[in-house]
Amino acid sequence: MPRVNCLILRDSHLLMKRGSSGDKPTPKLGLLEGVVDLGESPLAACIRLIEQTTGLRLLPSCVAVLLLGADQESGEYCLSFIAHATSEHQDLASGHLEWIQVSDVGSMNDVSKRDRELVPLLLASQGPVSVVVHAESSDASSALGPASRIDPARLSPLVFAEAT
Repeated sequence: MPRVNCLILRDSHLLMKRGSSGDKPTPKLGLLEGVVDLGESPLAACIRLIEQTTGLRLLPSCVAVLLLGADQESGEYCLSFIAHATSEHQDLASGHLEWIQVSDVGSMNDVSKRDRELVPLLLASQGPVSVVVHAESSDASSALGPASRIDPARLSPLVFAEAT
């Protein structure tokens, strides 16, 4: 099943979700992420994810196709989206959601290595890119492979199918 993740930005802050194990929170922060349901477009899945997690109705835009695993033949992928909240959405930071200064994400130990590398790459992209996400390991020099430009028109039927 494909996955989606979303960077929700407000001014110079990024909304991140603190992980949980059962009923108790874990120290790890990460991007909002979820599974695309059967028959659902990735855009609709991202809109649903944002609304279920934050209560907001935002329209995100796709910025990357992440090929999961070192092996591109696996067929697993995640589509990354960016959405913009306004300054009136400050009260979202409660319990499992936190606004993090974007410039701090790369140096925060409680953010996964993948997200520490992925966030700046996605924010710097000037259009959709394709990124290979390698499995994290302690001896890996980088969790991400090189980014390459992709034609947004190739994504249109898959990504931008009308949200229901």
